[in-house]
This record gives sequence, structure tokens and C-alpha cells, in this order.
Amino acid sequence: MEIEAVLDFINAKIDRIIEETIEISQISAPTFQEEKRANHIQQKLEEFGATKIRKDEVGNVIASYRVDPTASTVMIAAHLDTVFNEEVDLQVTREDPIVAAPGICDNSLGLEGLLVVAKVLNKFNIELGYNLILAATVGEEGLGNLKGMTQLMEDYEEKVDEVIALEGDGLGRVTNQAIGSSRWRVKFKATGGHSWSDFGQPSAIHTMSKAIAALNDFKLPNNKKTTYNVGKVSGGRTINTIAQEAEMLWEVRSLESNYLEQVVKEFKDIIKGIANKDKVKTEFELIGERPAGRISSEHELIKIISQTHKELGIESKYEAASTDGNLPLNLGIPAVTIGLTRGDNIHREDEYMEIEPVKLGLKQLLLIIDKLNNRGEINEED
Repeated sequence: MEIEAVLDFINAKIDRIIEETIEISQISAPTFQEEKRANHIQQKLEEFGATKIRKDEVGNVIASYRVDPTASTVMIAAHLDTVFNEEVDLQVTREDPIVAAPGICDNSLGLEGLLVVAKVLNKFNIELGYNLILAATVGEEGLGNLKGMTQLMEDYEEKVDEVIALEGDGLGRVTNQAIGSSRWRVKFKATGGHSWSDFGQPSAIHTMSKAIAALNDFKLPNNKKTTYNVGKVSGGRTINTIAQEAEMLWEVRSLESNYLEQVVKEFKDIIKGIANKDKVKTEFELIGERPAGRISSEHELIKIISQTHKELGIESKYEAASTDGNLPLNLGIPAVTIGLTRGDNIHREDEYMEIEPVKLGLKQLLLIIDKLNNRGEINEED
């Protein structure tokens, strides 16, 4: 790769890159409703010279470069979906040094990263020494449960050697640990009745409240990085009705899969115990599950990223997160998530990204792609 010419190209085209990122942000893409944005990305990949493009059965857009069964394969992925529903105003505000819009950073810029790679490969007629897959994935956010990456791993698990996930935010991030999560809907069903004449009858809301209080008092060991949260509650009919039904959504997150399962079991036992005592029925529904995983900071892929950061003057920040990288990591496939700029207010309507660091973030990505062509040349002292 003519790396200096490529980096100069990024500098020269940054205004257009920002414009394309804004274009992506203006296409609404709530989780499970990504088709319009997926079509846009597919069209742009074709425009930028990709020829082996397909859309799979769940809606992922996939472009393949070089298909040699004897060569290693690297997948670079960015998610299509956002946390914003179709009613959200996607208005853009650009006041240098920032651009603000819902989802501009998470993950319009990540998708633009895929398009920049396609553009560079085409413009400079680059022939890689490995197979490259560019994938725009569905269902990464919230209850999407990594739907797109799940399908990709079903299709490519035996073919992919490494995965790099792109997020707009977090320039310098090196996410080599995946936070596992287990998400549940719990329904409480009670006899209920009139608040005066049936006073003392079981109340679904009262029992749910006792359960939440008990979970809040649950003590986690200090040596296990684990969190839990009851994020939404609902139920009841009127102020003078003893509630027959109530519902809560809760989750547990952990870096350790085994401990995650243990805490979930203990929580369910606590809830069942309280409900049984109150003569209230419970129903548990698993609504989301993400596996944990990790790779060592000494892995070759991580060393390549670390050296790239040093060359560009980027401070590497090793961290855990829940991303498209969870699934490959859990399957034993080396995976990492990197960021392309700095930003803030992620998942808020006033989300923004800084413009100038985008150049550095994209240079980082392209240098990593180049270094993957030259394995074995990583400075061992680094």
C-alpha cells in the first residue's frame, strides 16, 4: 500500500468524508429497521468499486475483497442501527470543531470508515495479502442482541481469522474484553382487587417492589466486575386497584461468563422466593443475551494496533465494552473494537463528534490494514 499517498488522500478528502457521514446520519435506522440505511451503504460500496457485494438473510451488507481459501481472512464491521426511533428529528448542527446529530458518532462515522476503506482500495488499486470482508451489521444496539454479527459468525466462523469492529466514538480505544450480559422480563401476577374492600390481597406491584429492594441489597464480590440494573417497571390499573399484574426489565453484566450465569440464577431464586411467600406468580422471559470474552493485550492484533497508535501519537486505552466484537471473542476468534474520533453525548439527541480527529482515526484504520499485510514486522520492543 502506498501508505503516504493514502494518508495524504484522507487529509485532502476530509470535508467530503464529513459530508458522507452526515448523509448516513440522515437515514433513520432504528434497531430492526435498518433497511434504508443498508441500501445506502450497499449503493456506496458499489460506487466505490466493490464488486463482490451481497445482503444476507438478516440484512447485513457484506463486501468481499480477494477470495483465496488459502489466505487468512480479516473482517471489518460497523453496525447500521441506532438507538433513535423514526420520530426523532435528525437535524444536523455543524459548528466547527464539531458536528452534532443523533447517531452521528454511533455509528454513522463507523459506517463511513467502511466506505473510506472501500474508496482507498479502489482508488489506489490495492491488492491485499489476505481476504478482507467489510460488513455493515444490523441489530447491534439494545435488544438487537447482536443479530447481524450472530448471522455473520454462523456464516463465517470457520473462515474468519480476525475481526475489527468500528465505532465512531473513542479514538484510542482498544476494546479487547467483551462485557457479557443477560437481560430479562419478569412478570408478576396476583389476585388483586379493590384497594378498600380487598385490602390485604396480594399485589403484583408490592411484590415486585420487594423483589427490586432485595436485588438492590445484593452484595457482589469486589474481585468480580459485575453490575446489575432494573431499568424499567410497569403495572397496575388505577390508584384504587390492587395490582393484578406488574412487570420489570432487569439485566446483569459481567466480564466472566460463569459468574454471570451464577448471579442470574441467584437473582431468579430471590425473586421466586419473595413471590412465593406473597402468593404471587412469576414468569421469566430471556429477552437479551450477549457472551463475554477477551484476548490478551499481547496478541499480535493488539500489538499492531498499539504500534499504530504510537506512530500516530494516539494514547491507547484498553477497555471492556459490549460491541459486535463480543461474539467472535466468545468463539475464540481474535477481535477488537476501535474508535475513529472523539465525541460525547452518545445515545442522546445532542450527540456530537469532533471533526479534526476523524483524520487521525481513519489514518489509524488504514495503517492497521496495511500492517496486517506485513505481519512479523512489529517491533518486539513495543
